[in-house]
Amino acid sequence: MHATSTRPEMGLAAARCLKGAWFTTVREADHLLPVERSEERGDLVARSRDEAHASN
Repeated sequence: MHATSTRPEMGLAAARCLKGAWFTTVREADHLLPVERSEERGDLVARSRDEAHASN
């Protein structure tokens, strides 16, 4: 069972308010993403870091 209090649409709406932000979901993960999908989370952190460095 996954949490239903924060829907993906809410995260997308927040990302649209921030210049340069992007939004994604990770299948079969919930609010414990670092525990449930640590490899995918690491990939996302690296992607974010790389994009931030590329834009400077």
